[in-house]
Amino acid sequence: MGSYKYKAFISYSHKDAAWGRWLHKRLENYRLPSSIIGQKTRHGTVPANLKPIFRDKEELSAGADLGERIQSALDNSENLIILCSPQSAQSHWVNEEIIYFKQNRRGGQIFSIIVDGVPFATNDPERAHLECFPPALRFEVNEHGELTDIPAEPMAADISDSGDGKRLGLLRLISGMIGVGLDDLVQRDMQKERRRVTLITATALMTVLIMSGLTWTAMSARGAAEEAQAEAEQRRADAEGLTEFMLTDLKDRLEPLGKLDVMDGVAGKVIDYYDNYDGGVVDCEASSRHAQSLHLAAEIANSSGDQEAFADHADQAYQITERNLAECENQERALYDHGQSAFWQGYVALGAGDALKTEEHWNEYRQFLSNLHNKNRAHILYGVEYALAIANSGVSSFYSDDLDIALSEFNQAIIVFEELKLAPELHQKHYIDFADVVGWQALSLERLGEISSAISARKREIDIVNSVLEGSSKDNWEAIYVIASAYRRLAKLYIKSDDYNNAKSMIVISKNLMVKLSENDPDNVTWNSGLIYTQLLFLEMLAESQSTLKFLDADRELQLMIDELKLTSETIEHLSKERDFVLSKIATKE
Repeated sequence: MGSYKYKAFISYSHKDAAWGRWLHKRLENYRLPSSIIGQKTRHGTVPANLKPIFRDKEELSAGADLGERIQSALDNSENLIILCSPQSAQSHWVNEEIIYFKQNRRGGQIFSIIVDGVPFATNDPERAHLECFPPALRFEVNEHGELTDIPAEPMAADISDSGDGKRLGLLRLISGMIGVGLDDLVQRDMQKERRRVTLITATALMTVLIMSGLTWTAMSARGAAEEAQAEAEQRRADAEGLTEFMLTDLKDRLEPLGKLDVMDGVAGKVIDYYDNYDGGVVDCEASSRHAQSLHLAAEIANSSGDQEAFADHADQAYQITERNLAECENQERALYDHGQSAFWQGYVALGAGDALKTEEHWNEYRQFLSNLHNKNRAHILYGVEYALAIANSGVSSFYSDDLDIALSEFNQAIIVFEELKLAPELHQKHYIDFADVVGWQALSLERLGEISSAISARKREIDIVNSVLEGSSKDNWEAIYVIASAYRRLAKLYIKSDDYNNAKSMIVISKNLMVKLSENDPDNVTWNSGLIYTQLLFLEMLAESQSTLKFLDADRELQLMIDELKLTSETIEHLSKERDFVLSKIATKE
């Protein structure tokens, strides 16, 4: 095997440029297992990495011949990777690149990565528009560069949601490129992910232990002799610095993992520190951190289904930030913190069914963030929170059945998000917030009977979250939950449209993602409830489509889930009523 400048050449339609960037980044950043580096395979010696990868960034006109630069890159690439979609199947230059590689690099490896569409769909005239393989992939090329009628057998990995998925599809591609078994890479990838989660979790637990020691020492040093005062002050300073780390860097690392128990331990230690603080007056910065820890604890309690703790933490935070608003000089920080407290108080009231108090607190939240956004429009966080505050007003109107007003509020919030021009790779959490608002827009459209528009909004929500997942090198559990919920709700819209095939596909995707979430954190009742409601929707679809036998099997699976998963009593009671309603549907159809 010769020596090549590039490990691979990625060919794609520029309409699939986002996929091209994703694959290029993943391949160049992939580190091969040390245990296989240097091994001899049918493709040569396994390298330490897959750099460099050639990705053409320039558009070619439809009638252009391949330029010298492209031809040179193809000649110097060990492999050719085609990103396959209906767009690339129609791309003149993607087809030309395949022809050139086949003609001049006979025996060179070509890999097909399906990102959308259906292979060999041209064999069925009714589905021809879904074809994702360019003609030069479907047929062999002769020595003159002409397509023959001899069918080809492309090596393909399907990384779309209905196929292998991005992670497995990427590993399948890499195993083919270097000539090792897929199992070797899959096992290594699983071990790497476990090590990553273990490392972050261990860091969190060690931090909690250190925090415990610093807190005890700082408190016990209160009665020490005068000569020990300096040491006690230093320990207090260390503890304050550690609380800042726990509420910023460590929290940001833990959130995508979805480990509620570990995050709860982090928040709890910070709360304990300030609850027991007796080292003088708590300054505004420390008081702000105390409130932030209570906000985090409130969010975790809500996700865990502990509504009493949720309300208690939210109330304590509100009292602290209200005092800070009156006393602290840093009014931007105080306004922001109290806005967060007002949001959580409104959320508590929403759960208690108190529409008036919900509206009162969320209007308060909106006013604070409107002031901040208007004062500092360059501040991304203020803009995001202002958009969310507008959306919360929409949620309040939605639950009051003022659907037109709710839709108007959601549309306004979406405009604010669009004006912020967020980059998904830099503002992942904010993009998820953006997607959530689009989801509320879809729900309002659905309630107003505008099903077609609601479907379009749900698809946009999914696209927004996908842009986050594509830009992340690890599982972002929050994003996965949002997109899994969006697929379930899109399925519901398809059921209303009597489109049961699409509904089933969406339910399968949603259920697989929800199972993954539940397995990652069995104590997360929000994720468990999402899995249950996805299965319930499957029942509803079977009832609507009169699939009685499948319905009975699915109903048994639902009851097993209810028995095995951690759920709140309110969720179980609501599920029972919903299940009875769906059962009545199937009984009526019989």
